[in-house]
Amino acid sequence: MSYEVFTKDGLPAGSLTVTEKGPRTVFTYTYDLDPGVSRLVLVTPRRALSLGIPVQHAGGLRLSKTMTRLAMGDFSLKGEWRAMLIPAGEELSTLVLAPESGPAAQPDAEPAFSPAPPPETAPRGPAPEPETPATPEPETPAAPEPEMPEGEETGPETVDGWRPENDPARFFSDPVLAASAGRIRGALAKPDGEGMLLAFPWAPSAPFPMIEAFRLGTAVKIGEAEYIVFRIKDGRPV
Repeated sequence: MSYEVFTKDGLPAGSLTVTEKGPRTVFTYTYDLDPGVSRLVLVTPRRALSLGIPVQHAGGLRLSKTMTRLAMGDFSLKGEWRAMLIPAGEELSTLVLAPESGPAAQPDAEPAFSPAPPPETAPRGPAPEPETPATPEPETPAAPEPEMPEGEETGPETVDGWRPENDPARFFSDPVLAASAGRIRGALAKPDGEGMLLAFPWAPSAPFPMIEAFRLGTAVKIGEAEYIVFRIKDGRPV
């Protein structure tokens, strides 16, 4: 039995001969033109079965493929299908057969396969009434947390009297140092007589953000973390 092959756009793309030989089916495809690297597939309303990539031959394409029933899986030539030539890289899962677009046989060929009759459908009963959605109970808004004044400590005391400092920039009178300090997160502070000790987290493998005052600081380990500690008096590191 011979069938016409089409592109996705519905243009003719050669012919496919299908011959059943017991448990095996032989597919022979020919096309007088060469549109480039393409794939020959059999498309059904549910899936697409790849027959392979035709090879170039005499300016066109040729393909001969023998498949067993096991290799064809649930694909049946007695159902609704169509032979299609698609670009080789196209995803097969996106291909499905549109209704009433089965294989087109050549006019002089006798039909060898007939589509299976559609399954009988049971009469439909009355549609169930939609359920009334339950009205959700209004949620009680949570009480807002009290806001901490800017610059105050916001965490518990850490090691040896150190406390988290959210705004270390406020201790510097120099605008350059204040801007650098303001970009650092995770600073700690501790009173030191008439001044203040500020600790900024750092790692030897990364540049320190306050490079302008790095030489005035001291590397100190607080808890399990590394810090650079500055003694600040009258707005300046000393």
